[in-house]
Amino acid sequence: MHFVVRDENDEQYGPVDQETLVKWAVSGRVRAGFKVRNVLFEQWKEATEIDFLVEPIREREAKDGPKVGLIDRTGELFSHLTKPRKKNIPKSSSFEYKYLPEEASAKQRMLASLFDWTLLAIIFMVIFFISAGIIYSKALLSMPELPASAKERVEVADKTESSLDSASDLGLSEEAGEKGIAEELPPQKDNPKADSVPTPANDALMGYRQGSLWTDTRTGITYSCLKGETGNAVWCDIEYVNLVFYLGFAVFFAIVLLYYGLLLGFTAQTFGMWYWGLFIAHSDEELSEVLPFRAFIYTIFMLIFGVLSPFVVFVNPLKRALHDYLCGVRIINIAGRPKS
Repeated sequence: MHFVVRDENDEQYGPVDQETLVKWAVSGRVRAGFKVRNVLFEQWKEATEIDFLVEPIREREAKDGPKVGLIDRTGELFSHLTKPRKKNIPKSSSFEYKYLPEEASAKQRMLASLFDWTLLAIIFMVIFFISAGIIYSKALLSMPELPASAKERVEVADKTESSLDSASDLGLSEEAGEKGIAEELPPQKDNPKADSVPTPANDALMGYRQGSLWTDTRTGITYSCLKGETGNAVWCDIEYVNLVFYLGFAVFFAIVLLYYGLLLGFTAQTFGMWYWGLFIAHSDEELSEVLPFRAFIYTIFMLIFGVLSPFVVFVNPLKRALHDYLCGVRIINIAGRPKS
């Protein structure tokens, strides 16, 4: 007796004998949802309706388990992030204890905050160095060429610096050579009444070092010295410097708001809180979820009053900070307590 198999895409295989068909079922080639018919009949039957295929198909499904693809897993992740969370109510169990929410201690909150702000500090440093790179690149592109009258002075300075290499040959210490050169440099100064823009020649030999200010009275623009290297000084418009750093701080502040607001609003915990087992919840009796808007408001108040949080939580028997009260939330962990 021979059989023909039709899969879920209506593709047909066979005819094959009963022994081969059973082998296909054992290997997973024939599964539930496939159709099977005898070559002598036109009627199709479900594979699970064929007596000798029921057991092989069932064993194969038990062995494989449910198949979950990447799309399904991603959907489950977003569903977990967006669907309303179950309320944190006491859970009884067959053990001696039941699980109840417990207010997070000042130590736990400080450790969680330290974890979070370590991550944010790394982001801050990245933003800082990017901002500094933008400023320095802009300054290099806008600097005029070294005036011809200053090239001879730079060459003399280079020869003076090269004396450090010959100091050891003369039996002198390198520190003594550096001290001699330092004594020749004039003290650091500013130029608030210049009538031109600074050039690479306005360097350390003229008293301009990092942080020196130069004001062009013709335009009213003030420049800041970024580098006072001899013959290669770098100056930049101080308003541009301030603008870039202000934008950098604004970006960092936005990242902080998004970090706390989105994580607290959608997952009820930041990475630091997750590490230490803490959650944010509404202060009602049912400990309902905190929605994103309340989470953003909580973040703003936390940035304002957060510095007082360790002290307030430590002295407050309810272990709640000032911004917790203002936003109507609680920071909790899940702990076991004896049944009442």
